[in-house]
Amino acid sequence: MSKSHILPHPCFIHPVPVDRDVCKLSLGLEGYRVIGTFGFISRHKGIDMAIRSLLSLNDDVVLNIGGTPRTRDDELYLSELRSLVYRLRLEGRVLFSGFISESDIPVFMGATDLALYPYHKNVASGALQYPLAYGVPVLASDVGVFRDIGVNEKCIANFQNNDQNDLNNKIISLFDNPYELKELGYRGRLYSEKIRVENLCARLEKIYAEE
Repeated sequence: MSKSHILPHPCFIHPVPVDRDVCKLSLGLEGYRVIGTFGFISRHKGIDMAIRSLLSLNDDVVLNIGGTPRTRDDELYLSELRSLVYRLRLEGRVLFSGFISESDIPVFMGATDLALYPYHKNVASGALQYPLAYGVPVLASDVGVFRDIGVNEKCIANFQNNDQNDLNNKIISLFDNPYELKELGYRGRLYSEKIRVENLCARLEKIYAEE
């Protein structure tokens, strides 16, 4: 009897050791708690929700947006995000860091206290592999693989998709519970090892051998 197998998105990242305080200092973010979004900027990724969440958070919380648009609509969305920041008077708390090169990723991740993925839809996410590999706690919407990973692996926290209040409350709860943040980062790093490409290749070979 034939069987179907679902393999997760593999992790290709080999993290380098980083010091959070040094990383924050290099980005001018010392003394702040940093929420980071990472990956290409697109409307379905809900970055506007990340910006609005700052209204419910203390002034020592800032948002660092790493990524660039790819399409014309993405460029329009980025313009809308900048306008939203201006309208909400959050210019001093939102950084648009643009494209993050491979050499700069360790510092970006090292300076991030909470990685946020408020996507409205999701099938797979290569961008998610970076905070997992670096042990950065992750909060993501409960859609697609984000929900699956949160439920099955317990290594990311989830909030209800497109629910601003739930997002705000989950961020506050995580920042109020440093032990839970640390545990999320630890479990994320373990899951990253589990889905490392060489481990998935070994798993795939075993599957073929058993067929």
